[in-house]
Amino acid sequence: MGFLKGKKTLILALLLLVCTFVLSAENIDYVYKSNLSSIDFTQKPRIGSVYKDENGNIIVVYKTTKEVVLFDKLISVAPYENKSTIKKRGPLSSIKAYASLEGAFLSYSITTPLYPLSFMAVGGSTYQGKAYAFLGASFNVPLARLWDNNFTLIENGKITGFGALGASFKSPVTFASFTGFSYKHNIHSFSWEIGALYLDGNISPFVALGVDF
Repeated sequence: MGFLKGKKTLILALLLLVCTFVLSAENIDYVYKSNLSSIDFTQKPRIGSVYKDENGNIIVVYKTTKEVVLFDKLISVAPYENKSTIKKRGPLSSIKAYASLEGAFLSYSITTPLYPLSFMAVGGSTYQGKAYAFLGASFNVPLARLWDNNFTLIENGKITGFGALGASFKSPVTFASFTGFSYKHNIHSFSWEIGALYLDGNISPFVALGVDF
């Protein structure tokens, strides 16, 4: 009888542990330097899933293992706190205005399940009046994954590569590419970039200002 009571007690303890695990689901379990990680998910989220915590920070799943879910920072509004509650939200969209030596352009991009890949659409014109439209993708590599540093330019910085194909609309119509690399930094929902752009065989520096939502 004592053995059976012991088994019942063990089963009840296990059930209580499972209930506790379920109730604590979707909490960030710990924060380690510049990396966010969680093991408190009843169902492991997919790569590219975007979450928002109780402080307004936005993070995205960039890797999952058997026991751990790893996140990248998309927007840092406040410090990331241990055991912060996070809620799933939709993809993060970005609108940016570019100004370069070649011309001015406007882009729209959105995160995808293929994170860190984002789809992008670009439109604009050169200073000579030649209008362009492009479709392509961008690829973000957070600097916080490359260096452990509390310096905000690194903590919230990313190296962005982008490539898009399109055409001009001023006769004669010609095909063109919109490619380049840049450094991106977020200040809450606002972002700025500085980089180099390749267009119509010409490379020129550019600056860009945007908003993420």
